[in-house]
Parts: sequence; structure tokens; C-alpha cells
Amino acid sequence: MVELYDANKDSELLKIIQSACTEHKSNKAFKFFDKSITYSELDHLSNNFAVNLIEKLGVKKGDRISLLMPNVIQFPIALIGIFKAGCVAVPLNPLYTETEIEKSMEDSGAKIIVTLDLFAHKFINLEKKLSLDAVITSSVGEHLGALKGFVMQLILKHVKKALPKYSLDNEIKHSSLIENRNADKLKEIKIINNDLAFIQYTGGTTGTPSGVMLSHGNVSSNIQQTYEWTSNELTSEDIILTPLPVYHILSLVGNLFCFMRYGVTNVLVLNARDLESLSKAISKEKPTIMTGVDTLFAALLRLPSFKKIKKHSFRFCVAGGMALRREICEQWQRVTGIPIIQGYGLSEASPVVTLNTINVTSFSPTVGSPLPNTKIKIIDENFNQVAVGEVGQVCVYGPQVMQGYWKNEEKTKFTIDEEGWLRTGDLGYLDSNGELTIVDRMKDLIIVSGFNVFPSEIEDTVNQREDILEAAAVSHVEDGIESIKLFLVPKNIQNPPNKHEIIDYLSEFLAPYKVPKNIHFINELPKSPVGKILKREL
Repeated sequence: MVELYDANKDSELLKIIQSACTEHKSNKAFKFFDKSITYSELDHLSNNFAVNLIEKLGVKKGDRISLLMPNVIQFPIALIGIFKAGCVAVPLNPLYTETEIEKSMEDSGAKIIVTLDLFAHKFINLEKKLSLDAVITSSVGEHLGALKGFVMQLILKHVKKALPKYSLDNEIKHSSLIENRNADKLKEIKIINNDLAFIQYTGGTTGTPSGVMLSHGNVSSNIQQTYEWTSNELTSEDIILTPLPVYHILSLVGNLFCFMRYGVTNVLVLNARDLESLSKAISKEKPTIMTGVDTLFAALLRLPSFKKIKKHSFRFCVAGGMALRREICEQWQRVTGIPIIQGYGLSEASPVVTLNTINVTSFSPTVGSPLPNTKIKIIDENFNQVAVGEVGQVCVYGPQVMQGYWKNEEKTKFTIDEEGWLRTGDLGYLDSNGELTIVDRMKDLIIVSGFNVFPSEIEDTVNQREDILEAAAVSHVEDGIESIKLFLVPKNIQNPPNKHEIIDYLSEFLAPYKVPKNIHFINELPKSPVGKILKREL
């Protein structure tokens, strides 16, 4: 029997945060470059931020507040402050264009944005267009100390030319909102499990983003579920590295909150695409935990400086967001001594649904078993449950399943059935042990001459070749006929393998209708800031 959370009880999410800040008050909560803040400081600064939102900016319970920031200490301070003020956080990608920001903020109704001066110029026009009440700004070096922060600003402005000029009527400095205030003001706000915590925009890899509504109860349930999964395996001595952007659901809930219960130190990496800096952080900070995506682990493995690290401190690493390739997991284990743990989740499930156990000793082709208090079933195109081992759409039931899509009742009804089952849009199957294997996305399925072709099968096969780094198979329709187009990133773009050689290779392992004849060699595949391959751009 799956137990859902008590919707009307006081917010369990805030209780978890407060408990961590009290029990581990002297521990380092977040570290950014050489600067860190303790759990006690996190509590104090987020309290101040919350009260100032209420007193200075006049926010009311339920107001939406957007965050457009990379991995900096200001993010968790502002995020927790938003929760404490009874408001709803709307994390946005800092790389969004002005148009994309406008669509998301207009859709969510957010009238306040928390951002960095690096991105403030994007609001010169939007400030009036969206009638924003405040643009809260800070600098990358704000928490690094006066001298280091000043030097960083000089480098960004004069060397990297990364600080465009801007002038805003309603700009408010983040620093002014973390000044001492009367925290008793927060006692007046009644926040319950059913109140919204996030509107998380998702779907950017497949189409127009939709606002996923996650309640305090959704998020706290997923924290509790992962806590039970990792029970007795972590301590306050652990250090988690956060290279994926914190606006993404995996880092947002997984890294920021799931490990907070243990009092771990969270090392924030400003830009994971700067692989040399990431490698240095791994060498210097000696993290025991790291989350990432397949392409990030693969990129590190190609980096000479990463391979030169004599002794890795990792106790376990978790991959999510996309399929983990066997060869990447096995290479990672050879270099670091541990395999990568594979899991499965999505924004609509807060996000974690399944995980392999921490003590796996080698690559697992499955994404593990359902978390505690979570059910999974597989259905066919008529929504009927299929047999064990049969491929169909993965459906999820549990307390972590979202409230629905923001202002989109039609899509909500299509995605969540009357019994509360979430239709994920992912294709997979359950084995006799109850472990889930993800096959592909329904939207990526290619139909050739009436036969179903899973792109991942082609990609996994061709990725076994040593002369191929990455692959993406997509649908190609010409004159009403659907076929397969295969994009390959060779190790040597100047001397790629012969296309006929690739076709012959695939023909050894795949049925003729699965073998693409349309093959293209490219320098790199288009990816989201998280590292997911964007097939819609191919």
C-alpha cells in the first residue's frame, strides 16, 4: 500500500531544512571556490532573505519568484528564503534568451527575479514589459570576501568581457536582503505540505516547456525516500560535488536537499563545461559523492588531468537524466575504483523514481528498483498493464508524483490518470525482480515499414566501436516515408570511419530495418546545459 503525505500538515520540507540547520549547525553546508557557509549561517541568511521579501518587497504567500542563477551560494540562500516566506520558487536556466525568460515568467506570473549581474541586462526590456516588482542582483564573487570578490569582478568585466552594462529601475541588491531582520515575522506564515514549493519548467529537450507543480509534500517525500535508500551509508563527513546546474531538478532536489539531512558539505561548481576546473575541484576538494549525466562522466574520462589524479576519494557516483552507457561506467570504474550507480527519475516525480543500491560492484543495465512507497507499472497503447518483460509506457504512483502542470489542466489529465498514476512518456519494462529497464522515449520511437525501432538500440550498438565517441539516431521523413538518420561523433573528425563500414558493423547486430543508411559525421552533438542530447536540433 502506497501512503501519500498528509496534505494539511505543516511543511515537512521546511522541517527537514530546519532540522539539518540545527543538528549540523557548525558543519559547512555549501562551498564555492574557497568560501563556505555553515548550516547555521544558511539558516540565518535565508531567514533574513525571507523576512526582507515580506517587509521590503511585500510578497504574499503563494507568490511566484523566479531564480536565474548558476551554482553559487546565493542560490540556496534565496531558494530556502523563498520557501520560508511561503512563496513558490521558479528556477530558470541562466542561458535562456530574453524571449524564453519572458515566456516562463509570464506563464508563472512571477513578478520578482533573483539573478546575477552577469544576466541583469536581459531584464532591461523585460522589467517594464512584465511589470516586475524587483530584479534582485548579486555578483559571482559576492560571498568570496572583499578582495577576491573584487578581483573576480575585474576579471569578468575587463578580461572576459562578461558583464554587459545595464540600468534597471527596480534593481535591489541581494546583499541588502540578507541583512539582519526580525525572524519572528516568519512565525506568522502557515505553510503546509500541499502548498506549492516549485514550478519547475521541463520538456526543453522535446518541445515547449511546461510548468511542473511540485508541492512541499512532493519534495519532502522524495527526500525521505532517498534517505531510506541511503540509510546508514552517509555521514556528515561526506562531501558532495555539484557540477550539474542547480536549476535542474536532479541537482535542485537531489544535491541541494536529499543529502542535507546528513549534514554533508555541498561543493558548488560554477561551470561544469569548464572540465579542467571541474577536474581540479575533484582533486582538491576530494568529494565522496558526485551526481552527473553520462556525457559529463564521459567528458571527464577523456581529460588527461582527470586520469592523472592518483587516488580518487569517491564512495559512490550517481548518473541520471539520460541513459548510462556500459562502456562509460566500466571506464569510470577502472579509473576511480567504483562503478556509477544508475537511477531513473523525471521532474514530474520530484524527481527520483528508481535507484540501484549504493553497494553495486559493476555496471547494472537496469535503473534499479522503485524507491520506498513507490509503485511502477508498464502499460500498452490502450493503457492496459502488460506482462513482466514486455515493453510499454512506464507509469509511476507515489507521494512524489506532481500536482499537475501549471495552468494546463488538459495536459495534466492526459499525464495523470484518475487513479493518480503518472504516465511518464518513457518506454521500459520490469524484470522478474521488479527492476526497471528504460528502453527509450516514446517521442523518439522511429517506425520503419511498420516496425518499431528504438534509437537507443542503434546508439548503444555503434557506441561499442572505439572510433566513435557519441551517437544519436533520429527520425527522418521524406515524401511521407519514415527512415533513420544517424549522427556520429568520431574520435578523429579528420579521418572518420567509412560510412559503409558503419553500416556493415550495425548489420552484424541489428535487423535490416534497424540499420540506418543515412549517416552523418559531426564535431559534436547539440546538448542542453545539463548535458542531455537535444535530438530535436538534429
